[in-house]
Amino acid sequence: MDKTDKNHTEGEQKETKPDHDIEQFWLAFKQSMANFYSLKLLPARNIQTWSDSLNQLQSSERYSRIEKQIYNYITLYGLDLLRSGSRYHIGILITNIRRWDKIAAQHKILQSDHQDNIVTILLEIAASFIKSSVEFEGLFDDIELYMIHDDYTKLINYSLQHNKPAILDRLIKYNYLAVNTSLLEITGENYCDFLSNKISGKKLLEKINLLNSS
Repeated sequence: MDKTDKNHTEGEQKETKPDHDIEQFWLAFKQSMANFYSLKLLPARNIQTWSDSLNQLQSSERYSRIEKQIYNYITLYGLDLLRSGSRYHIGILITNIRRWDKIAAQHKILQSDHQDNIVTILLEIAASFIKSSVEFEGLFDDIELYMIHDDYTKLINYSLQHNKPAILDRLIKYNYLAVNTSLLEITGENYCDFLSNKISGKKLLEKINLLNSS
């Protein structure tokens, strides 16, 4: 048993077990994944293996480990959706993430304070395009650059060219040093001191535009 699980043992005795909510969430999430992979846009993940793993954890009431595994599966599935560029299924995944966060918040034996990773940040960015006619698929063609090398040049170039401060907001919050590296390459200017204060994307755009006009 994980150390985290042991820490929750006493609290779990007093809390309502989240089994029903977990099962209902997983059934809906599992079906949404099956629907996407049935389109054969990408090779399917082994969802049944994921289900079997969660069932084993549930049988021993390792809820914190279940939560970690579900976030891992969300990340892997989200990566596939970003590569596919499917607005529809990205929208469904965002809804499912919010559902899971709500379940985690309702049950104290779950952590509910998961840390964002670059895939969840990219999903948020992609979700911001869902209700617009703006094309975004090309932004994730080389997704490995974001994940492995922290190279956000393509995203930042897009936000500068199309006045999209929300993209900058998310990236600055996640990794402002990587944002500065990309900006240094794009503009030739060092914004590290400016970015270290976690300024808004809007203010960053204003500063860049001011420097460009001078």
